[in-house]
Amino acid sequence: MALTLHHLTFVVRDLAASVPQWATLLGAPIAWEELPQRGVRTARFALGESWLVLVEPSGATGVPAEHLARQGEGLLLMSLGVEDLSAGLARLAGVGITPSGPERTGLRGWRIQDLATDPFNGVQIQLCEPGSR
Repeated sequence: MALTLHHLTFVVRDLAASVPQWATLLGAPIAWEELPQRGVRTARFALGESWLVLVEPSGATGVPAEHLARQGEGLLLMSLGVEDLSAGLARLAGVGITPSGPERTGLRGWRIQDLATDPFNGVQIQLCEPGSR
């Protein structure tokens, strides 16, 4: 199973206030998108073959909102790209790494599966099978 760094997601309190600094730093075009099933508004920057995603919770519930309330702004998760999500999960199950929660659809139709955080010192890691770029 070949892994790539698909995207890093940072949670922010105010997307409109955060985007200009990131845009200046990265010099990359911005794609704005809402992800209502996750309860967030997003700004996404292409960085070569990877993405940097900023998320602003649109309410007080959900993983991003809870993370923001508990830990403040900053890195929310690392997403590793796989060509075949099912095959990747099967390989990880063989070494004792299990999914956390149900599979979901992310931005641009990405197939997302969160992994249990225990093996990774509490760091939120997910596998992502891109539907499109």
